[in-house]
Parts: sequence; C-alpha cells; structure tokens
Amino acid sequence: MKKLTLVALFLIFSFTCALAHNGAISLYIDENINDCDADIGMFEVVDINLYYVRDQGPDLGGAYEFRLVCSSGSVSFNVPTWPATMMIVFGTLTEGISVAHSTCIGTSKDVTWLGKIPVFNTVEAGEFTVTVVENPDSAPYPGIFITLCPDPPLAKYAVLGGTFVFNGSCNPDVDSKSWGAIKSLYK
Repeated sequence: MKKLTLVALFLIFSFTCALAHNGAISLYIDENINDCDADIGMFEVVDINLYYVRDQGPDLGGAYEFRLVCSSGSVSFNVPTWPATMMIVFGTLTEGISVAHSTCIGTSKDVTWLGKIPVFNTVEAGEFTVTVVENPDSAPYPGIFITLCPDPPLAKYAVLGGTFVFNGSCNPDVDSKSWGAIKSLYK
C-alpha cells in the first residue's frame, strides 16, 4: 500500500510539474511555438528558432545564458541570427553562450524570440535531438539563466531548457495504462 501511495504521489507531482513552469528557453520552427520537430536530409540546413517562453516565470530582461547539445555528431550549427537589440555575445553555442541586449526584450511578453540557429546535417543522421542545457561557465554555478526585467542589475533567474527533434516527433505517443494496470505492478 505504501508503494502504491508513493507511485500516486509521484504521478500527481509529475503531472503538476508538466502543466506549468517558471520559464524556459525552447526551440521551435514556428513563431506560434507549436512545431518542435522537422525533417532534415543530408547536406540540408534547417533554421530553428530560440524562444523564451515565460509561462509562470518572470519577464525576460536583457540577457540569457545556455548551451546547445546535439545527440548526433554529424550536425553542426551555422552562425546564428540575434535580435537587433543584441549588444554582445560571449562563447559559442556548443560550449556555452551568453547573449546581452541593450534593453529588456521580454517585458510583458509570453513568448520572446531570442534568435535563429541554422542546423546543418553533414550525413544522413536518422532521428536526433538538439537540446538547450546549462552553460557550464555560468557563475556562480552552471545553469540556463535569464536576467530579470525590470532590474536589479544582472539578477539571474534559472529556467528550463527545451528539446527539438529532427527526423522524428517531439510529441511521442503515450502508452496509455489503466489505473488497475499500474496498481498491479506493485502487488
């Protein structure tokens, strides 16, 4: 019975966490943030867009830090396009990058465009992912961060990272189970 209770609490907690978050830097093809997958062939380039999705989080200030990890070694990132307000960029997409703007760019916006990243596939890679992960050089510890708007100056706020799927689906089918089938696992 204790195991069943723990499983039920875990499922409830997991479901609740999936519904709302305190902001995320995510990757999508479209400006409506609905399409997080695309097909890409050998020697093709597909542009993916980087967005800050506020959800329950704070307004985005004038800077953000992250790193991109690709599950395929046959893929490279070409030179990104940043918003016109971009002032300075430190680092690289794959080793950790910090982007600073001349003004707060996400004030009262649910979704803020952060840039466009061309993805180049050098061989037929099959299904692979590009994921926003922590910048290992962030201070005081590695993370995916935004600055807040309005200030305090340089106040960092940790957010989640998103995943983009190539040659697959970002909305995998869910294997439905009945509550009875779940309970039978713990008898």
